[in-house]
Amino acid sequence: MTAALGLAIAFAAVDLLLFNVLRVSLTRSVDDTARQGAAGVVALIDASRLPAPVPVAPDVTIQVLGTSGQITDVSPDTDRLVPLLSPAHAAAIAPSGEVASVNGPSFGIPSLLRVTAMRASDGSLVVAAVPYSSVSNSLS
Repeated sequence: MTAALGLAIAFAAVDLLLFNVLRVSLTRSVDDTARQGAAGVVALIDASRLPAPVPVAPDVTIQVLGTSGQITDVSPDTDRLVPLLSPAHAAAIAPSGEVASVNGPSFGIPSLLRVTAMRASDGSLVVAAVPYSSVSNSLS
């Protein structure tokens, strides 16, 4: 009986460990997708070759905030009026490449978003968002 209980506890601990490793790995993958999307748009801005609408990979949403904080460019089907991150928040996370979680339904997007920002050489901020739903679905 004691051995069975010990084995059950060991299995539960391993299950929890594997679940957390999977969650961290999938979240990093989504975060990297957001960073890559932002970096690609920054490269286009720095080369003075940013087309309208902003080209993006599937599931990536882009907003470019000008130096005044107004949205100047967006990817297709993206809100041009309400920034995903406030200009102050975008400027704060841009140097570190930090990724923030944002409530998507507030922006008409059905899932939680992972959002990052990067600064282009002209001072504009590129905000990139990726839905977290793929991670949630995989973990479910």
